[in-house]
Formats: sequence, structure tokens, C-alpha cells
Amino acid sequence: MHADARARPIQGALLHLESQRVATRHGAFCVEVLRDLAARRHVLVLVRGDVRTSQPLLAHVHVACTASECMAGCDCDCAERLDAALASIAAEGRGILFYLMQEGRGAGVSAAARGRMVVQASRGHITRAEAYDLIGLDCSFAGCEPIRFARHLLGVTAPLRLLSDDAEQAAALEAQGVAVDEVVPVRTGAVAAQILELPEEVVYFDPQPLPDAPRFLHMASHLRPVRAAAGEQPLWCRLHAYLDRESGEERCVLTHGGLREPLVRVQRDALLDRLAPQARCSWPSAARRFAAHGAGCAVFLPAQLAGQGPALPDEAALTLVAHHVKGRRARLVVDAPGAATVELACAEALHQRGISLDAPLVLGDVP
Repeated sequence: MHADARARPIQGALLHLESQRVATRHGAFCVEVLRDLAARRHVLVLVRGDVRTSQPLLAHVHVACTASECMAGCDCDCAERLDAALASIAAEGRGILFYLMQEGRGAGVSAAARGRMVVQASRGHITRAEAYDLIGLDCSFAGCEPIRFARHLLGVTAPLRLLSDDAEQAAALEAQGVAVDEVVPVRTGAVAAQILELPEEVVYFDPQPLPDAPRFLHMASHLRPVRAAAGEQPLWCRLHAYLDRESGEERCVLTHGGLREPLVRVQRDALLDRLAPQARCSWPSAARRFAAHGAGCAVFLPAQLAGQGPALPDEAALTLVAHHVKGRRARLVVDAPGAATVELACAEALHQRGISLDAPLVLGDVP
């Protein structure tokens, strides 16, 4: 932990929780874990070198993208941009990356999914910006206040050399009193997949409660291409976004195929794994099993800071699985470590919901 964070653990609405080290493809970074008390979400700050000198500091502001960083969606390049920014900071030997949990530029998972649903329902005749405008959302860059607080908390006073391709970012930061010395383009070397033809129709709908589980509002449904393996054609999945009216949490489910005797995956989302691509191996492996089997349902657990141990489903996750599987036989896809724990937890709970499970498919046992 930086000495300034020890002496001043809170700045504005931002509270310093802990310091960790995370291994990325570009070496180890110190991760300062902060909590935005106003927004009730984490802010991660990745630090390399001494960031408290007066020399202009290479910096990147990254907005979380669950679809790209957790679900391996390949129709945007957010994960590649995150990796490219880390590479640039590592090459410099000194820099800082602000990781903000502001899906869809602060709109949230459900609202961003609704925007994509509008675009796909129009067969591409409406842009994302137009879709946001139609549903009353602002897609301009916002949410810079945590960065101002984080700089003070960590003792950063130098002007920023901002890694960004977004002209609005520098203006938004300067409006918060954060000096920007220059703007440096982010060079990813990758191009997001341009998906022109959807494999099936997407129809717009207003949020509606699930008939068999009214605590959940079905907020959106759209198609998402998933990169299951390098060099292979993407796996088309349907992303369903839900709002749990009891907890206020947003939930995501990916389905593939007709869901006749599907594979079922309970997928954890560990924030620190998003920073280390080598740790994000379980979901693409499960997606390849979905493709080979022809039917699958994956429920993603709410993002957590730590991701050790087996992914144990909660009541909400099991309810959403039961809604999609609808009493059919299914087969769990589990990791080798802790597989029996996950199998037992799922089997008993899903059996009570009318779902029979075959022997699990263990990823560690499948080449």
C-alpha cells in the first residue's frame, strides 16, 4: 500500500480497502482496491513504478466490459484495449490504470444490453449512440470523479499522459481538475469482429417479469458472438440481462442452441482475473463444450474481487438456470478442483426445481 493511502484511507466517497499484487501478461502490478461508497462498487487502480513524482505520468482510464472481459465476446475490443494499456505502462516502467466498474459508460449492464438489443432489432439501421438516445441514455464519457479522489488518495500529483482514443476523456478529466499533459493513442493491433449478419432475429421488448420467477425482470435479450478458441469461428450465444428486484443486482445468462438436454455452466466472475488473460481459461473451455454439444446455458455470478475456489451457485443463479432449462435433463460443466462440491450443490437444488442432472462434464478431464 502507498504511504499516502495508509495515512489517508478515505478521500471524498472513495475508501481504500487493501493492496494486492496481480500477475498479468506484462508482469506484476500493484492493485489498489478502493470502494466508491456513493456508487457502492469497487474501483481498481493498477500501479507500476513510483507514481508520486512530478514527472508526467502515463495513465489509462478503463471502463469495465463484462461481455468482452468475462464472456469473451468478440464484437468489441475492450479486453484487447485493457491489455494494450497494461503493455504500454509496463514498457514505460511507470504508470497507472484506473479500472472503473461503469458498464456501458455508466449506464449499467441492463441498460447497455437494451441499447444493443435496439441496434440488433433494427438490423443495424440504428447506431449505438442513436439507440442510447432512443431509450433515454447518455453515452458520453462520464464518471471521472473517482479518478480525482483516487489520485489524491494515492498521492498522485503529476499531470497525466492519457492513453486514450476518446477525445471526450481528456476534457472530462480536466473538468474534474485532473491535469492532462498529452493524449497518447491506444494501439491494440486488434480489430473487433464486424458482425454484419445475425444468425437469428432479435426482437425488442419492454422489461417484463419472468412468469415463473417474478422477482426477476427480463431487461434485454440480444445476440453475442463468443470467441471460444483462437482462429475458430465465434460461437453465437444469446445474452439475457435480468434485474433481481429483491437484491437490486443485475444478472446475465448466455444460452446457445435449442437447450434440449443442455450443458449447464455456473461461471464465476473474478475482477482480478479480468486483468490477467491467462486466468480466464474456464469459460472459453466451457463455450467449446457448448459448441460441440449444440446446447448450453451459462449463468454468470456477480463480479467479485476474489475468485478462488469453486463457483457455487446462489439462489438467484439456480432460479435463472431452472427458468431456461425448464425441467429438462441437463449436464453440468464443472472445473476439476471442487467439482464434487459444485455438482452436489447444483444437483440437489436443481432437482427440487424439476431438473435431472447427468454425470458432470469436468473440464480438467476433457482435452
